[in-house]
Amino acid sequence: MSNHIYTWDKTIKKQSKGGAIGSDLTGELGVFIMQVWTSTFIDKVKEATESIPNWELHMLQFYIDDGNMITDPLPPGSRLIDQRIVVVEEEVDKDCETPEDERTARILTEIGNSIFSFLKLTCDFPSAHPSGLMPILDIQTKVEGGQIIYQFYKKPMSNPLLLRASSAMPLKMKRTALIQEALRRLLRTKRELAWELKANILSEFSHKMLCSGYWEQFRLEVIEATLRLYHQKCRKSDQE
Repeated sequence: MSNHIYTWDKTIKKQSKGGAIGSDLTGELGVFIMQVWTSTFIDKVKEATESIPNWELHMLQFYIDDGNMITDPLPPGSRLIDQRIVVVEEEVDKDCETPEDERTARILTEIGNSIFSFLKLTCDFPSAHPSGLMPILDIQTKVEGGQIIYQFYKKPMSNPLLLRASSAMPLKMKRTALIQEALRRLLRTKRELAWELKANILSEFSHKMLCSGYWEQFRLEVIEATLRLYHQKCRKSDQE
């Protein structure tokens, strides 16, 4: 692990720090370290919040190196002192100007960074984004009224085009692929949200089809087929 040699820009280099890039062992060690870190983090959070009444860590899940948490907000004035979260009365008024998800995330990140010196975490939270929703892979989400709200999300730098109409693929296969892509966007949006939001998602998708070279009748057929599949899945879910 301390003598990992790799090539970059036709130059042979020796990795100066960290796990060997591309090594299976590095990945396995990463998984093991995160398991240990997670167990320790949960214990530390429970210990730190003992004096905070009715506070709960509702969810902690990982995807590769991204951890997603849902917790109750910490009260204004909360500070981590000697691995305990205490409310400092002098800081309450100042904290009332800070979104509750931000102050909670920063304190939990501080706890997480105290576990291993070689792991430094960063945090994200819904109020850090203009939409008020935090991006996670292909959704953006927040907690509102005790419910998880989520909707489809794509990164601003993502490809503005879809599978091109001029690509060397049978039209039937293109149609199937586009229907599934449109359906994915609807399924990544909470069903209970207003239909106007889903309509806007489909309108944007239809515009992408236009920019990708598809004609009006074809776009209509794709959207109609998508809606049929979506409503079928909704009915099936209601019956289960």
